[in-house]
Amino acid sequence: MKNRQAVLGHPPTETRAAADRALSVYVLATTDGGTRAALEAAGAMAHDLRARIVLLVPHVVPYAQALEHPADPTTFAGERYRESAAALGLDVIIRVCLCRTRSQVAALLPPDAAVLVGGRPRPRFQPWPTSEERLARDLERGGRRVLFIC
Repeated sequence: MKNRQAVLGHPPTETRAAADRALSVYVLATTDGGTRAALEAAGAMAHDLRARIVLLVPHVVPYAQALEHPADPTTFAGERYRESAAALGLDVIIRVCLCRTRSQVAALLPPDAAVLVGGRPRPRFQPWPTSEERLARDLERGGRRVLFIC
């Protein structure tokens, strides 16, 4: 019967369940407060969509150092956000990404990814965007669907 379902265009139940789990909401780590706000929003989205949450943590390595061997350990960055996600009761996949700039993390995102970027709101008197807003704008220019959370 399973073969017949596959022939008729209806994948077996196990395949549909795997496809549902494949849907992801991506959160790009920025500041502690911004990332926490983005994780909260991602938790609500992931629950409604039955999606998983993937937290991308950019670990910026200066040009003076080899990208493959950063001076700072990457495990600390991942654990810091794992504790934040656990405090919110979220099951999150954390990926620490070695890069030269935060915007290079966009190369790791699928083209149709839903991305949440958290940050502080821009003060009324400040005419230029915050670094988090610039990051969100750069991702949008790259064709990503970005939601800025503050």
